[in-house]
Amino acid sequence: MRVLLVGDTHANTTWLTRTVIPAAQRENAELILQLGDFGWWPDQPTGDAFIDAARQSPVPLWWIDGNHEHHDDLARRRPAAGLGARDPLPLGGNLTHLPRGARIDLAGVRALVCGGAHSIDRQLRNPGQSWFEAERITDADITECAVGGHADILVCHDAPAGWVIPGLIPDDLLPPRLRAELPACWSHRRALGEVFAGSTPSLVVHGHYHSGYRTAFAAPWGEVEVVGLDCDDTAGNMALLDCTAGTWSVTPLIVTT
Repeated sequence: MRVLLVGDTHANTTWLTRTVIPAAQRENAELILQLGDFGWWPDQPTGDAFIDAARQSPVPLWWIDGNHEHHDDLARRRPAAGLGARDPLPLGGNLTHLPRGARIDLAGVRALVCGGAHSIDRQLRNPGQSWFEAERITDADITECAVGGHADILVCHDAPAGWVIPGLIPDDLLPPRLRAELPACWSHRRALGEVFAGSTPSLVVHGHYHSGYRTAFAAPWGEVEVVGLDCDDTAGNMALLDCTAGTWSVTPLIVTT
């Protein structure tokens, strides 16, 4: 099974329709799996146009939530659809949201998903409109992720604590209002580290940092490959995940607009 992994898309309809979906078709992907900061902003012109385009994707498009989504809207939809905490949420057409703790089988490869992150720009956003407390994972989310134990792959928006993410602006060069949020950002990585340790994956893929990179991490259970994906309108926004008979391989896909 071939999966196109996609980093942050930020409701960028042009990127989705002219680059992401054509790449999925060209590479014969059976699934597009997007890693958060998708662009779920219903009832906003940019968000509605993007969501409509995503629903019309000829390739099934599954996504996990990032920190920048309308979390309150998502939270209302789940009970209204009669779904449990870990059930995928159909959103019309070929579009599906995967909640924190959902597990999917990719040709025998077990994948656990856990969206969410802390917004470093929280102080620049409006609570209940462009920022929501539900952006961060909770103890309940960690418990939901623990159900099922081991996963071969952890698909997340933020990155678990443990390694240095390359290409970030040095902390001391950040504006004061962003620098003030760093302790909360680090604490979120540590919380996601509990999910990481509990699922003992051999591969972690994430977005959020707008940094395309690949590294290896020595975990107590063995070496873990880590792939970070860049954001929309960048060459490092995508990777190909090939799963066959319970084994996986991942290859960065360099694309241009």
